[in-house]
Amino acid sequence: PSETPLATGESFTATATVENEEDVASSSSVSFTIDTTTQIEIYSPEDQSTINTVTPRIFGFSEPNSDLEINIRRTSDDVIVYTETFRPNTFGFWSLALEDDILQEQDSYLISVSIEDVAGNQDAVEHQITIDTDIPSIQINSPAINSILGDTQPVIQGTTAPNQEVQIAIDDENIALVTADEQGSWAFQPEEELAPGPHFVVASITD
Repeated sequence: PSETPLATGESFTATATVENEEDVASSSSVSFTIDTTTQIEIYSPEDQSTINTVTPRIFGFSEPNSDLEINIRRTSDDVIVYTETFRPNTFGFWSLALEDDILQEQDSYLISVSIEDVAGNQDAVEHQITIDTDIPSIQINSPAINSILGDTQPVIQGTTAPNQEVQIAIDDENIALVTADEQGSWAFQPEEELAPGPHFVVASITD
């Protein structure tokens, strides 16, 4: 056996060779990948955030081709109100839209998402949210969720309350603060090009 541990995330090929008395050799090879970690994140709603809807879209990122499970627990009485198993898309992004009979106004919830990848690695993440329907709403209208774009500087646009300030974050980094117009429309276009590959956008407001 090897005395040096093999690096996680790396792929290897092992070959075994034997020879008989006539020096005729025969060999067998096998390829494998070392995977000792996994990844799971909730991008929205943010942890410790207050939202104004009982039908939030919960989305995040995980290791692709993994099994995920979400549990939502109402903190006021410690009751699990929603549970579901699902898988991310090929890029690792996942999204769930809750129906209107699951969460209640003016209550708090603990969202827990757990993962088990193909190697058996497990992890979990939790976000706590509070629902307050008296605060303004916000929505991203474009780009659509899980869309594929040919523009490296896409226009991000949505709606909220008139003259409301909107914080824009791309890939978990706050990059701009814009103000909605008198109709509640807002838009932002990144000054720098985004690298090819998956990205996520979060638009948030403070009452």
